[in-house]
Amino acid sequence: MQRGRIKVVTIVFTLTSLVGASVCRVQATPYAANVRNTAGANWEFVLNEGADNVTVLRNGANPVNLGALTAGRHTFDMTGFSSFEIKVQKSAPTAWTSISDPSNSFDDFTFPTGVAVNKNASNLAYFGAVYVANSNAATATSGRIVGDGIYGLTADMKGVNFAGGFTPVADPNDATQAKAPGFDVAAGGTAAPNRISLDASGNVIVGDWSDLSGGVKYVARDLATGGRVLAGTDFNGAVIADGNTTGPAGGIYSDQTDQFGRLPLHGSVVSRPYTTGTVGVDLTLYTMDEDLDVDLSVPNNDTNSIWRYNVGAATEYQALAPTVVVKSTSIPPVTSGPGGPNFIGAFGGGVRADMFYDATFNKWYITNGRSSGLSGNGASVIVVSANPDGSQASAPVVNWSSRQFSVDNNLDADPADADINDIFRRVGQAAMSPDHKSLILHRTTSDTAHNGIGLGDVLVLPLDANGIPMLTVAGGAVTNVVDFSEIGGQGAHTTANSVEFDAAGNLYVANSSITAGNVGQLVQVFSPGGNWVASTKSDGTFALSAFTTPVGVAGDYNNNGVVDAADYVVWRNAGPTDTLPNDSTPGSVSAADYDVFKANFGKTAGSGSGAAAVPEPTTSVLLALGLVVGLGRRKRTA
Repeated sequence: MQRGRIKVVTIVFTLTSLVGASVCRVQATPYAANVRNTAGANWEFVLNEGADNVTVLRNGANPVNLGALTAGRHTFDMTGFSSFEIKVQKSAPTAWTSISDPSNSFDDFTFPTGVAVNKNASNLAYFGAVYVANSNAATATSGRIVGDGIYGLTADMKGVNFAGGFTPVADPNDATQAKAPGFDVAAGGTAAPNRISLDASGNVIVGDWSDLSGGVKYVARDLATGGRVLAGTDFNGAVIADGNTTGPAGGIYSDQTDQFGRLPLHGSVVSRPYTTGTVGVDLTLYTMDEDLDVDLSVPNNDTNSIWRYNVGAATEYQALAPTVVVKSTSIPPVTSGPGGPNFIGAFGGGVRADMFYDATFNKWYITNGRSSGLSGNGASVIVVSANPDGSQASAPVVNWSSRQFSVDNNLDADPADADINDIFRRVGQAAMSPDHKSLILHRTTSDTAHNGIGLGDVLVLPLDANGIPMLTVAGGAVTNVVDFSEIGGQGAHTTANSVEFDAAGNLYVANSSITAGNVGQLVQVFSPGGNWVASTKSDGTFALSAFTTPVGVAGDYNNNGVVDAADYVVWRNAGPTDTLPNDSTPGSVSAADYDVFKANFGKTAGSGSGAAAVPEPTTSVLLALGLVVGLGRRKRTA
């Protein structure tokens, strides 16, 4: 519509959410996920949590304001339109707060060893899909019966049958929803499936840390099909069935040979796999392998190096032995104080080391969950520079080490111990926030409060522009590390400590522990809070933008402290997707915003909701405003 001709549109909005009303609310950040066409012009999306306001812009305008919505599935109509943008807005205090629903049984698991969330909006239906690897078919303490395999959930953490048209799963105790198509999990005990990630197309890449079925598997994003990414043979070239052998010493070999015979292919994969490309198309796979020796000799003398496989379009890959990218034994040691290793590269097994690569910073983030001491234990967290092609394998650069930091700043997590205890000890897994400003560390068990670090098992470290922890120390304590815990987080959950972000910056935390007074055995979701507008578009793009909580009065669109004629001019000249100050629907300008201006005409920022009523602008004032705007207005259509 043309702004000069006001069309009355009924829009539900929540004004109190933005003008500082004293209400209790759950934290942000909600966004529209799992967006798909269900039939004809009808579309559906899933909100991961409740929102203050949801507006759907069609063909760049034509807003459908759905108002405040709860978490779950919602629909909108696209009759006569070809594109859309779903804008989800919420305002809340900034703090890490659980947004999990206590009544939701679908987030209960016995051994949730891995969590992955689809952050790629190019396929809207799977955008926001959550996958959980559960490695123990049993009954959780909550009473939920779970199976052994990969579970799929929509963004609101509800069970879904992706392959069956995204139909909701009615019964959380349906253990058949745990999927492992084409590979073995039963032989691997609680180490299979292990940590998981997603490839470029959203397929689940599954690490297996067990001896009998160790390696890497895959499951299609709809969980209907899958198989092995890596296969292998015995030393004589006979193909080894999944779940039928151990690591390289037991005979997982490639087709490649040297003067001594076949070269090993893989062993038990302890880390979450890191990939580029898509399985079955152009996959490059990186693993941290518990069994492969750095020179590919058998038996192994060192462990937990990072390896690269140029898999390409193959599945059941066994063509060539991998290329070492980071040799565990060549990671430089601590260079000051008592010295000692930064990473344990000569330990036979049982350590849940992990890694991930961040392309923005071109660095590897490596964790080691050992608990204390110096001898043989290494740093709990190290940041390493090494090219993914393996050209720096023998000379990786340690950019930051938690042990080095502890030594350099004279910090010790346990002064009673003769050795220096890394203050970031017991870290099982780490994750990078989508804005690349924070590193999340998840500890495998509880710890005492020490050196400025609290009891929480989830730690939030700020990062500098190069991806290095940016920590401040004063009075023998770190002053800028945030900590919090999930339910059951104060117990030992060495078998399940996955952490993962979604595209909107919400954090998913898994644990298998049960503590006194708590249930545990959960995958919980935490929001950072703040004031956000999340935008999911039909062109497969997603954006998250912050807005400032208004301090003035609604309708004061030039933010000068009073609602007057100038605000009408600002509203009149605004585009349909602009964000106005003191507007209840950021990113959506409509006739409803005029109604707010009209209702508050004459009010000032200090008048408050209890101020004396101010007469609405008279007809003559409105006519004058129309004339003023008409003389100099830009023609706008919506």
